[in-house]
Amino acid sequence: MHPPRTNPQPDGRAAYVAAGLLTVAAVAFTAWTLFVNERQALRDAAREQLTAVARLKTVEVSAWMTERLADATVLSESVYAVQPPDSAGDARLEDVRRVLENAVRVYRYEAAELLDGTGRQLLAAGSPAPHPAARVAALRARASSTTSAVMSDLYTDGAGGVHLDVAVALHARGGMVPGFLVLHLDPRERLLPAVERWPVPSETAESLIVRREEGNVLFLSPLRHRTDPPLTFRVPLSRPEVVAVQAVSGHLGIVEGVDYRGVPVLCAVESVPSTGWVLIAKMDREEIDAPLRQRAWLLSVAGSALALLAAGVVARSWRRRLRALDREDDAKRRHLVSAIEQSADAIVLTDLNSTITYVNPAFERITGYTAQEAIGQNPRLLKSGRHDDAFYRDLYATLLRGETFRGVMINRRKDGSLFEEEATMSPVRDPDGQVTGFVAVKRDVTRERALEERLRQSSKVEAVGLLAGGVAHDFNNLLTVISGFSALAKDQLPEGHPAAGHLDEVLTAAARAASLTQQLLAFSRKQVLRPEVVDLDAVVTESVRLLKRLIGEDIRVVPILAGNLPPVLVDQAQMQQVVLNLAVNARDAMPNGGTLTIETESVVLDEAYAAAHDSTRSGPFVRLTISDTGSGIPQELQSKVFDPFFTTKEKGKGTGLGLSTVYGIVKQSGGWIWLYSESGKGSTFKIFLPPAAGDAPVG
Repeated sequence: MHPPRTNPQPDGRAAYVAAGLLTVAAVAFTAWTLFVNERQALRDAAREQLTAVARLKTVEVSAWMTERLADATVLSESVYAVQPPDSAGDARLEDVRRVLENAVRVYRYEAAELLDGTGRQLLAAGSPAPHPAARVAALRARASSTTSAVMSDLYTDGAGGVHLDVAVALHARGGMVPGFLVLHLDPRERLLPAVERWPVPSETAESLIVRREEGNVLFLSPLRHRTDPPLTFRVPLSRPEVVAVQAVSGHLGIVEGVDYRGVPVLCAVESVPSTGWVLIAKMDREEIDAPLRQRAWLLSVAGSALALLAAGVVARSWRRRLRALDREDDAKRRHLVSAIEQSADAIVLTDLNSTITYVNPAFERITGYTAQEAIGQNPRLLKSGRHDDAFYRDLYATLLRGETFRGVMINRRKDGSLFEEEATMSPVRDPDGQVTGFVAVKRDVTRERALEERLRQSSKVEAVGLLAGGVAHDFNNLLTVISGFSALAKDQLPEGHPAAGHLDEVLTAAARAASLTQQLLAFSRKQVLRPEVVDLDAVVTESVRLLKRLIGEDIRVVPILAGNLPPVLVDQAQMQQVVLNLAVNARDAMPNGGTLTIETESVVLDEAYAAAHDSTRSGPFVRLTISDTGSGIPQELQSKVFDPFFTTKEKGKGTGLGLSTVYGIVKQSGGWIWLYSESGKGSTFKIFLPPAAGDAPVG
């Protein structure tokens, strides 16, 4: 903390303060006046645009309806020209059909029908959908009372289709009505898209047509902000704040209120002539006022600048005295900021609501989140699920008591990977001692913890190996005695003696025990190997031949051989045992079948890889990779898979020595083995073997 400053009290300060306040008041009044005028100008411009669009859309809709009525009239004249009869059996109906089919194709109608005076269909062109009989009858009744074409209102067919019909009566001499010409249109072809289109770019503007229907406003056109099909969405007339309700209630021109979403809008309303429709052109008030917010910001900046200028005049007399202290404080702050920015530890600041307000570059490097992504978020974005609720309750309780929390946390990076960090979290206090937020200093110890775990695991395996080797060696000596004397005893028994069977069981058990001791010796690397220079591709090829009979037909074995591999110095029989053991494990992990991939490759490991993987070294190696598509190995079990007698199989279905034998053979051959697996995504074992020295011939 810095010592408190004693601010000077220059003469005439009251005058400067008064002048500054008057200047600020003048600036504020000017800015407010400009703001009000600008807001009025923007809303006037929006009213003009909405009015122009509403009138344009109304003219377009009226013109479209006039064109369709004219089409029907022209087509009726064409039908008269071929003198249509009133019987569907007359051959001249084909001429009429060709006229109607041509009109349907050219004008893109759904269908055209010729009806007799009773409404019975004489012929049809296009694909007429079933239309309500009552609607067709009402339309015929209107058409029969006039010599002009008439148009129905929009309606749906109950299957999602939207329709509109035009009819014209075919009057005969003497005023009789021999028939009707009916055109069926799909408004979604031209009418509704024309209503939807907005002439200039806009994020919220929308034009639509509505009509009043049984105590509701029925929306006839598609809605920009909803997915309801046309003629399905309704708003009750009991909601007068909705602009559509005001529109069907007779309010024309500029109307303000909320739209069907409940969002404040400004709109222009026009009545469509000769229909019960009302056309609404609307825009969200937020979009209309958006430029105003930006300009208001500019005005506030300008006003603030003037206010600061006035304040600067007032502060001029003592600012010089503080300048030296300010420079000193700035230097200290820059030094502090530089230290924080260059720290290898992640530093996070949050407010009292645990909202992140600052992160340093180390946080970005460790977590993968940029400062822009993290600021404004809760530290929960790093939560891994590895800690229970009690852990976090203790953490927050410690901080809220004003104490410092120290602990190790497992968190999740942006890419989904987990990492461990040692965290120290403390309250941040203001000069009055009040807690204003929290600071966390966190160090990534993932690599250190992984190295510690690998060292512990390696030490454990080595210790178990030494124990297993010593026990196996002594046990093997005992088995030799048991097997030898059992064989001698059996040889001395007369033919058919009942004890011979018992001795056979003893010999069988001794042989199985001897096999287990051989696996223990392999794990402890005390087994006698017969190394020779071999081609690993040849070893894999021979192993694959044996595997096809061993693992069953429901598992596909895919060998991927590199060819021209450097030879390796290994015991060929033991290396085949490695492949077979891993393949049998893979088979057990794929009870319903799958794919087993065996791949060889020549690789060169660099220093960075060797530093990141314990017990490895850089240089050239021959890599054997065995992968399956089975159930995978849970993360918590992976550190135990190479332990002798560890197995996840049912009792009696595994000795737990398969993978430990693999581990011992690989280690005794001068290599090492790595496992990568995820539950439900299979497992991959990678074996690295050093190439044979020199140009030794392949055996």
